Amino acid sequence: MTRCPPDALAAHLCDDGPPHRLTVRLRGLLDHTAAHELVALVALVSEALADRPDVTELVLCCAGVTQCDLDGVSALIAIRRRADAHGARLTLGERPAQVDRLLVRTGTAAYLGAVRHPGQALPKP
Repeated sequence: MTRCPPDALAAHLCDDGPPHRLTVRLRGLLDHTAAHELVALVALVSEALADRPDVTELVLCCAGVTQCDLDGVSALIAIRRRADAHGARLTLGERPAQVDRLLVRTGTAAYLGAVRHPGQALPKP
């Protein structure tokens, strides 16, 4: 049996919120070393949205993301496009500071729904 590396990208669909919300909890590497997993993540989200026409809010919980690079940002952009096509609003929740800094540096924070609560600013690039 092959074991997954401890930081391999994993995604878990959660149905613990309101019926109009789909939450995906991410854990591990959201970077170039997880290229196949990033493709699988986009496919997983696409299929989940197709199976749930009532979803108007897609939340990606990033608390478990240990690393993110431009390949990870590209996957997030692809997910945003699928959410838009579905008519759902994307929100990136519980992001580590490293992810926030990358989104700010790339100018994708607002586009990807990386919002903070009032009084919480995104970090400077």
